[in-house]
Amino acid sequence: MLAEKSNRNAQDDKKLNAIIRAEKASQRATKARQDAARLINEENSAAVKQNAPPVHMNFVMLRGCLYWLVWLIPNQASRQSIKPNC
Repeated sequence: MLAEKSNRNAQDDKKLNAIIRAEKASQRATKARQDAARLINEENSAAVKQNAPPVHMNFVMLRGCLYWLVWLIPNQASRQSIKPNC
């Protein structure tokens, strides 16, 4: 409303300039807040990636589980097929 006013006096101009400066400061603060959040998120994701086990470790663990299953399944079958005669 103040910006659309056709006949502003010095007091109105002073108020309008203060509002404009406050709005610009608010926009700069918002941008700075977003930039800080982005930097923090990048640092956190880098730290998580650095502390995460390597991808090949998952394959090593999977291979170990598969060896265990291969050993277990025939043993289970042979245990079930051999029943004591009581």
